[in-house]
Amino acid sequence: MSLHSHEALVEMSLALFALSPPERVHPYVLPTLGLATDGARKYALLTPRCQINLEGLLQMAGETLSLRFRLVTVWKNLACAIADGLTFLHRQGIAHAALHPGNVLLDEQMRPRLADYGPSMCRLRATYARVIASNPAVRSPERRSPVRRRASSAAASATSGVITARSNLLYLSPESLALVGTAQVWSAGCALDLASDIWALGCLVVRLATLKPLYYKERPAMLAALAHVRICISSGAWRPAAQLVGEAFLPMGLLELVEQCTSLMPAERPSSAKAHLGLVRLLEEASELSSDSSLRRDDLWLRRYDYDVSMRPLRDAYRAVALTTPAPVPFSELKRRRHSMVALRAVAAREAAGQARQISA
Repeated sequence: MSLHSHEALVEMSLALFALSPPERVHPYVLPTLGLATDGARKYALLTPRCQINLEGLLQMAGETLSLRFRLVTVWKNLACAIADGLTFLHRQGIAHAALHPGNVLLDEQMRPRLADYGPSMCRLRATYARVIASNPAVRSPERRSPVRRRASSAAASATSGVITARSNLLYLSPESLALVGTAQVWSAGCALDLASDIWALGCLVVRLATLKPLYYKERPAMLAALAHVRICISSGAWRPAAQLVGEAFLPMGLLELVEQCTSLMPAERPSSAKAHLGLVRLLEEASELSSDSSLRRDDLWLRRYDYDVSMRPLRDAYRAVALTTPAPVPFSELKRRRHSMVALRAVAAREAAGQARQISA
């Protein structure tokens, strides 16, 4: 953020604040509370704290059976909430412009919160992309520690400008893929491209429904050149809806909804409100078929934001996994340990040299 002037950052913060002020904040959109600075060149946007993003949760579910089981039962609730937040942004004429699991944060109750959205984020990405293009060594991953690289891999993919086939490139629409590598990839027009958000929403629904990496059926081909991956997605050779074929226990109508959201023609994609309504219907049908469901159709959708009712089992499963997973060692502690190890080795080397001199004497 320090690449911008103080006045420009204040303007961006006010624009983000205007999208979701406290008096009408949306429960599934992360609000901007303010701008913090040390008075020099360090800046940070102030937002409510979220402990994990959806990408991190999906990765944990791939390694933990209990968490995976809970996601299987509540993924439709997550999808409805994400679509609801996206509809809120679209009603204000603003596209998210970078919708993928890394930009869906989860609060303490495991409710999804859309982050890094709107024109201000596009401006930050555009500036960063220009800097990276002119000097790739400015924020080269090799210059950061392994711990920091792992901790920030999901968040950095949204703002780095260096888009790879293993990050948010797979969630970009075909029309956006054509701009990858150009100065227009994060232009102001991205903040108005609502149709591209619908494509990303369809891809995200596929990721949640299958709990497998997007385009997992084409994963062996992911080692190909970036241009090849882009051509396969843009031409329709790789289809997000095709990842649902053969998957068991998926609701009826999901394949049709994803096909509509990921149409190669932007004009044929539904609005976010229609996509949200389609996901709501899928959840209603699932609650009707489930005899032991804690959700009743009579009162499930009477209130606008009632998607987090069944998030409690997911929250409890995540907390159980988080408590048994050792926390990553801070970079400062790793640095201290490394210096200590170097000092111990130096002492041992001096002692060995002294003993060798005594023996020779």
